[in-house]
Amino acid sequence: MNLIKMTKADQMNRPNLKFEKPHASNPASLLRSLTIIATISVLFIMTASTYGLYTVYARHIVAGAEDDAVDVSNALLNAHRNLLLSEENGRSVVRIDDNSVEALDRDLRKFLKPFSIIKIKIYSPQKEILYSTDRKIIGHMDGNNVRLGRALAGNNDSLLEKKEEVLDLADEKHFDVDVVETYVPIRDKLGKIIGSFEIYVDVTKYRNEHINVVVTSAIMLLLVISAVHVGALVVVRKLTGQLKKVHAELEQMAIKDELTGIFNRRHILSKANFKAISRQREGELTIGVLNMDVDYFKSVNDTYGHLVGDEVLKEISRRLTDSCRASDLAGRIGGEEFIVLLPDTAMTEIIAIAERIHRSVGEKPFHVEQHDLAVTISVGVACTLPGEKDLSQAIRRADTALYRAKNMGRNRIEIAET
Repeated sequence: MNLIKMTKADQMNRPNLKFEKPHASNPASLLRSLTIIATISVLFIMTASTYGLYTVYARHIVAGAEDDAVDVSNALLNAHRNLLLSEENGRSVVRIDDNSVEALDRDLRKFLKPFSIIKIKIYSPQKEILYSTDRKIIGHMDGNNVRLGRALAGNNDSLLEKKEEVLDLADEKHFDVDVVETYVPIRDKLGKIIGSFEIYVDVTKYRNEHINVVVTSAIMLLLVISAVHVGALVVVRKLTGQLKKVHAELEQMAIKDELTGIFNRRHILSKANFKAISRQREGELTIGVLNMDVDYFKSVNDTYGHLVGDEVLKEISRRLTDSCRASDLAGRIGGEEFIVLLPDTAMTEIIAIAERIHRSVGEKPFHVEQHDLAVTISVGVACTLPGEKDLSQAIRRADTALYRAKNMGRNRIEIAET
């Protein structure tokens, strides 16, 4: 083995091979980077989720206000047809004479007073304002109104807007108001578009509820995703679980009646129509419809108060649900009105279920706040017929039968004529 001695010059020219200690700042930089990334992720997720929650609930409010606007427009046409429509060459047209504007204005304000409506307009097919609760704009043209154009093409059009100042139907000023503006087509008996309503529904009362739902959901979500600082895996798992929970809560709010806990009108009809379409594709369309109304419910509220009335509605919902089969759909469609849809059911069984529900409500008194109340219901019964593509006609027949039951003394079941 040869040993090579290094000269002094060689030692001087040898490169420095010392190892440098890692900078103390490197772990801190990594932690800082991870913290920044986690914070940005949290901010992004929170912003997106909060916006999504806000948007979903806002759409829910808009959909409800649109339904109210459509119902009000139909009621207006039925109640004031002689003031709103005229006949020309055998066809209906929207026409409001100058001499009848005052009477129409007075009647509409009185008619709309119980509702949350602050303004209404009526348009001709040429986009002329034929009537408005704001009288000074009557006769103006609104030719560039795109949303009005969609209504005159046959589509409802709703939009949620915030107004700094509005006048209600009593000419009183309100400030910082949330309004859903809905255009509703006016159709003649043949379905032709002959004009449009524009109805302003005040939804300010839902603002605090809207904010509380979003804020509560956002806080819950924040508590979960703050775990991102512990580890990405924990964050993803908890965030996914929380999002599912929040979405489930929102879905329940969208489909359930807040007071009774059973389905609301919009959900039960949409679900039923889906089933009806499915049955039609399979060559079957046998769905029973029970429309029900609590007899003299107003007197319960007037005598015992609305809290007792609410408990009565809850108990009716429980008895209604207990009397139905697992496949049936029970819902509250407003006030003291209920509906039950019975898929794949023969007419004899539909009547038997109606009688069972009628007995379950009427035979046993309602014990509410130390009061024993005798409560009865009137029931209209109908069944879908071959060739019907949805439930609208069956529901209409059941509704007619219900009104016949009420007119014949109430506390009875009436079967629709086919």
